[in-house]
Amino acid sequence: MIALCGVVIFLSCHKSNRSTSSAAGCKLTGIHVKGNGWEGNYVISYNGDGKLAAVQYADNGSSYTRNFTYSGNMIISTTVSGPTFIDTVFLGVNGDVDHIVMYSSNSGATDSFSYDGNRQLAKSVFTPTGGGATTSTYQYDNGDLVTADQTNLHIAYTYYTDKASAAGDLLALGQWVQYGTIYEKSRHLTKSETSGNVTLNITYEFDAQGKITSATEISGSETTTFTYTYTCS
Repeated sequence: MIALCGVVIFLSCHKSNRSTSSAAGCKLTGIHVKGNGWEGNYVISYNGDGKLAAVQYADNGSSYTRNFTYSGNMIISTTVSGPTFIDTVFLGVNGDVDHIVMYSSNSGATDSFSYDGNRQLAKSVFTPTGGGATTSTYQYDNGDLVTADQTNLHIAYTYYTDKASAAGDLLALGQWVQYGTIYEKSRHLTKSETSGNVTLNITYEFDAQGKITSATEISGSETTTFTYTYTCS
């Protein structure tokens, strides 16, 4: 289900197991977020296969732990934050996300995905508990997702076409820490995201090895900064 998800994509939004390395042997292990009167920290860990194992989040008012397990074609994301939320990601034979089943208590909803001949996302259908499905359609250009549409909702994206998408790309990162994989995939780093009169502009800083060290998101007078920590072997 598409939404304009700037910084809040980390807290509430939704090539299989896409690499989170920006340089050889380096993995993203920490995110510090600061802006708009609050700040929080994410600690990221991996299993022995190099896949996402856990995301721990804490600020001065809330915290949660999201654990990831893998079984066959499934990625199971379990979030403990008072109540338990379970998202089960089902992968197709080529590793793309086929559908996601979301559970809160005993309620379930399903997000199903279909792709074009280039394995680019073409359509998703979100079906909440009790029915009333919502369909989203997607358009790509040069390997980048440029528009996403629902009834009465249009989102447009732009990119830094000289920079490949990597760990720290805000469009991809929110999906990855939620589900352990990415379905709205693009070739290049996200530059902006616009819905209606609201535009989020994103800039990045890099170290000498090309890893993204920080991303700054600006919407009107509000600025949010994401600072990244890596562990390299």
